Amino acid sequence: MKRCVLGIDGGGTKTTCLLSDDTGKIIGQGRGGPANPNLVNTDDIRAAMQESISGAIHSSSVPEFRIEALCAGIAGGGEEETRHTMRKVICQVTDRYGADSRYKHLFAGDMQIEVYTDAIISLVAGAGKRHGVVVISGTGSIVYGERFDGKTARAGGWGNFLDNEGSGYEIGKMALRAIMRAYDGRDRQTHLAEYILKELHFSTPAEMAAHILKKPPEYAGVAGIAKLAHKAAKSGDTVALHILTNAAVELCHGVLAVAKALSFTKENFPLVLAGGVLRNSDFVEKPLVHKVRQSAPGAMPVLLAEEQAKGAVILALKLAGMEKSQGNGTGGNSERNGGGGI
Repeated sequence: MKRCVLGIDGGGTKTTCLLSDDTGKIIGQGRGGPANPNLVNTDDIRAAMQESISGAIHSSSVPEFRIEALCAGIAGGGEEETRHTMRKVICQVTDRYGADSRYKHLFAGDMQIEVYTDAIISLVAGAGKRHGVVVISGTGSIVYGERFDGKTARAGGWGNFLDNEGSGYEIGKMALRAIMRAYDGRDRQTHLAEYILKELHFSTPAEMAAHILKKPPEYAGVAGIAKLAHKAAKSGDTVALHILTNAAVELCHGVLAVAKALSFTKENFPLVLAGGVLRNSDFVEKPLVHKVRQSAPGAMPVLLAEEQAKGAVILALKLAGMEKSQGNGTGGNSERNGGGGI
């Protein structure tokens, strides 16, 4: 029977679960809803875990296997109490399989479970180890770093009320504000209105504003507008370009704060770029890399091109004592040297 592990990435928009064999090869994948405890309740998280784990198990390309370890990275999982709750939820999901005679041997009786923040699994997914700095800009944003000696540092990630600069949510919110400012004559006209009103099915900015006042959009819905800001910037819209450039500046402040705290500014270190905004908008990613390398020339950018859950898989393999049989986790990433092309 094949020895396997599960790696989970629970984010603000979706939950991804990867089933890996003992060599690190992904043999199953499942997806569920959001699992950020700051955005959804425990029942929703349980449903997301159930759906994603079930999808990974039932999509397996291997007929018989046994899961010996599970690691999850949870957005919003910075507090120990929160991670403890997430672990209980995951145990409830796996226990349901144990109660079913068809699956009672699926999970090892001594299966180990660990829950980390999403920043840790993203760092490992890109760098292959818990050493370096990761900057995440997806639905939310955070910068996190670790050294081999165990020292850690973070910047941002304090939630949409206190923070979230450089995130998809903040970009979306700034884009909506820009539309209203232009509509009032307080600021420059922008093509953002054309793209966003069409996407949201409104005829005028006033109609959109009236709807938002009655029913504020969901967190993930606002973050989704970031892709339209990129589209407008690509068409030459200066307002959209300013919003995205400002996002890069804010993320840079976070990276440099963490790099300074970990004494990375004068040495080489992996800089993992993760999340949908950095993956899909070079109007944020390129200025960010350029600005970081002006103050920390040793930053070695790695654009995370694969699932962040791969980092959870690497940690699960280590937890199960299988780490020697898999690679460094960077094979699916795009490395950038930060030279003249940035």
